[in-house]
Amino acid sequence: MRPPRQGVDRCTNHFTLQEAGRLSDEDARRLCWLDAFGALIANTDRHQYNVLFFAEGSRLRLAPAFDQVSVLYAPTGDGQVPPREFMLPHPAANTLDVWESARDAARQFWTQGSEDMRLSDDARLFCASNMKLFGK
Repeated sequence: MRPPRQGVDRCTNHFTLQEAGRLSDEDARRLCWLDAFGALIANTDRHQYNVLFFAEGSRLRLAPAFDQVSVLYAPTGDGQVPPREFMLPHPAANTLDVWESARDAARQFWTQGSEDMRLSDDARLFCASNMKLFGK
C-alpha cells in the first residue's frame, strides 16, 4: 500500500532541506510548485516516491518532474471510470507564493485536455468541466 498523499508536509520537508543548505531556493520553490500543480490537476497519487534528487556532494539537485497525471480519473480494476467530481483545492501556507503560477499551468492542462481529440469524449468533458472551475 502506498503512503498517504504528502501535500503540505512534503513541501515542509523540502524547506527543511533548504534550511540545512542541501537544497537550493529554486529547487525548494519548484517542489512546492509541483505539489500545488499536482493538487490542481487532481493528481491524487502524490507521494514522496514521485520526487527524486541527484546528489552533488553534500547538496541535492531536483531531478526532472515525472508522474504528474490526473489520477482521480484513473480506471478501476475492471477498466471502468466511475463519475468523480474534482473539487478545486485551496492553497496551503507553503504553496501561496507559487499558487497562481501553478493554477495558470493547471488551467492550461485542463484546457488542452478538453480540446485533445486523442482523448475520449468523456475525458474531454471532465477536462472542460474542470477548466471552468478556474474561471478566466
